[in-house]
Amino acid sequence: MTSKSARFEEILTIIQNIIADMTGNEIEDVDPQYNLEDDLGITEIDFKRILKTINSYFNIELNHKEISEEIETVTELTILVQDESELG
Repeated sequence: MTSKSARFEEILTIIQNIIADMTGNEIEDVDPQYNLEDDLGITEIDFKRILKTINSYFNIELNHKEISEEIETVTELTILVQDESELG
């Protein structure tokens, strides 16, 4: 496994844990391909709270208004977090 894919897996696990903790889902139920809203029932308010936690954890600044329309799945969110954390 390359370091980039290892980092992706690490970030994915952290994001899955954050989503599970904040939504009451089991970590096993936070599939990477799941749609945040349709499959996991994440509301706009939930998404804001999740992003706030992610921003704090990774020391990045994702703006929910800028990304809420383009991010649909756990994987897409993970890729964005990975890209932003590598820039920081």
